Amino acid sequence: MTDVLDTHLSQADIIERAKNKWNQRSSDDKIKCSTKYRHIFTKIGFQPKTWDADFLDLDSKQKNILIKGELIRTYDSLSNKVKTKLKEECGLTTFASKWFRLPSCDKKKLLMEIIR
Repeated sequence: MTDVLDTHLSQADIIERAKNKWNQRSSDDKIKCSTKYRHIFTKIGFQPKTWDADFLDLDSKQKNILIKGELIRTYDSLSNKVKTKLKEECGLTTFASKWFRLPSCDKKKLLMEIIR
């Protein structure tokens, strides 16, 4: 999409970090961590595969949730200068210093760029 997006919110880098963080966890830790996502899958009526698998063995919905978490951590770690450039170059509606302050339309735009 843009130079700022490619440099600071690289799809490949975010997916790789999500994969590495997940695969470094023990099976017990993966199961414990997955409980925070249970309500999301219950709401959409989806029964995920077991969570103690490697990242590549998870289904796409499970991977997307882990990737979104990494996107949020990455966005929050960016400097305000980079976030301002991101807003301008990606056509976001507003500047937000933290992910939770972004409007849902901007979150969706950034997320779709990463998981496309």
